[in-house]
Amino acid sequence: RPVSGQPVGGDDGLRVYDLDTHELKYSLDTGTSPLSVAVDESRRLLYVGDFADGTVTVVDTVGRCIVDTVKVAENRVNHIAVAQGSAYAIDKAGGHPDASVPYRLDYATGRTDPAAPLPDGSPAGEVPGDGIARLTVHRG
Repeated sequence: RPVSGQPVGGDDGLRVYDLDTHELKYSLDTGTSPLSVAVDESRRLLYVGDFADGTVTVVDTVGRCIVDTVKVAENRVNHIAVAQGSAYAIDKAGGHPDASVPYRLDYATGRTDPAAPLPDGSPAGEVPGDGIARLTVHRG
């Protein structure tokens, strides 16, 4: 189960704990301000979005190592979701101030729905455009 939080006092990076013993299993340096995580259980990958530097770090959960770090935005990677073998990173960098999005993306299905309500329950409508990047890791 992924858990994410704001780094405090320079304690940046990914920390993985044993759920039974609460002991630290391992840690990895995943950027200066990691904010969001998403797990691809079937591919045994974990994605860590960094709010400060606009990167997504891909972690091999079996090997406990970093596979790659990809720059997806100038900064402010805010959300990550996994669907159908890819990760989707959304940034709040403000690169699209004049754009709006007239639909919602269902990450589980990849379909769009113009009538879907916002996550806070407010009615559907256009929302300010944020950047979105799709990452697919090809493993040999």
